[in-house]
Amino acid sequence: MNVRRKSCASGAAVALTVFDVIEHDKLVERAARPGGQLTDRLLRLRHRFDVVGDVRGRGLFQGMELVKAAADALGATLGDTRSIELRLTALAQADHTEAGAHFGE
Repeated sequence: MNVRRKSCASGAAVALTVFDVIEHDKLVERAARPGGQLTDRLLRLRHRFDVVGDVRGRGLFQGMELVKAAADALGATLGDTRSIELRLTALAQADHTEAGAHFGE
């Protein structure tokens, strides 16, 4: 039981240290601008392609849903779905490059 208390205490200390770093380095604020840019690009992809369903997340921790019905309509297999995902990612990066924006600024 004593070992459990020590491991819980050290786990809590690590968690508090992580929160201190997040706060000290203003990581939430620093992720806001590129996170907004990422949201805009993912939403543009959703409007351009039926295979993109929902776009969700926050900051730089975001994702998009690939809609199975739309992928099936395209005759996509599981491997094709991954290929579609990679192509959409490439399109988002191309939009990013053309706009001249830089993530992490």
